[in-house]
Amino acid sequence: MEIVVQSGQLAVSEALRTHVARSLERALAGHRLWVRRIEVQLSATACVVRVRLHRLLAIAVRQPGSDLYTAVARAARAAGSAVARRMARRIRVKRVFGLRGAGA
Repeated sequence: MEIVVQSGQLAVSEALRTHVARSLERALAGHRLWVRRIEVQLSATACVVRVRLHRLLAIAVRQPGSDLYTAVARAARAAGSAVARRMARRIRVKRVFGLRGAGA
């Protein structure tokens, strides 16, 4: 999983970068094979997480908050839930239509 942290003009400490990486790895651990790239955009008022999946469109989550550590943790959890829903929907569609590679 490639994680890219962008912050514009906001200074990002090494501790915040580590928090971002750990939060996202924890939230997306079950879907590690499907995740190609994660882009995190930090600002003073929000955290935006974009997850690019293998053969699928990107998933974007925006979490507002003045405390970046809390915003990152919440955005990571929301991104993990969104990826899980997308993958469940993909597997369900394959099973309904009897396509190969259903993952079961």
